[in-house]
Amino acid sequence: MKVQNLWALASILLVSNSGFSASTPAAAKTVYALDAQQSSVEFIAVGRPSALRIRGKGAKPEGKISFENSKVSGEFLINLKEFESGISLRDRHMKEKYLEVEKPGNDKAKLSITEISMTPQQLSKPGFSGEGKFSGKLSLHGKEQPVSGSIDLKSTGEHQFKGDAKMKLKIADFGIDIPSFSGITVANDVDVAVSFVAKKQ
Repeated sequence: MKVQNLWALASILLVSNSGFSASTPAAAKTVYALDAQQSSVEFIAVGRPSALRIRGKGAKPEGKISFENSKVSGEFLINLKEFESGISLRDRHMKEKYLEVEKPGNDKAKLSITEISMTPQQLSKPGFSGEGKFSGKLSLHGKEQPVSGSIDLKSTGEHQFKGDAKMKLKIADFGIDIPSFSGITVANDVDVAVSFVAKKQ
């Protein structure tokens, strides 16, 4: 065998053993930024004994959705000071006494979605619409807890999609006292809904 052939064979073996393949580049990460003006977070808590439904709204999440390989993940930052329930005195009571938003770091909640039961390949298809599950972590009131829920995602264009995520929380899990106002005590379970529009950066 000629010397040139030996060198060629050695080069092939070296490349094969290194696991490198020039024809298979690493998948790029695609990031979609949330459009805060078209996104919102709401919560519904039930007061007892009157079964009064307290609806907090007005918060606009900021963050992103990321596509990488076969994984979809997301991060949402929520300003708790933006929530309003329709009664200003109750809102102040909720934010100052229970959420303690004036303490460092307590004015924001952070939802980190680590798993979604849909793939970037599905979401990238024109007209895609699907329902699935998500799981992740929520940082609130200085504590972090695992969370999970349902999520609907729909492609609304080549470079954007919209989503609706829902989950249930137990506020006591985050070290928050059960709120009570004007003789009404709020239940420990709270429903949270996040609606968002995400656009490719």
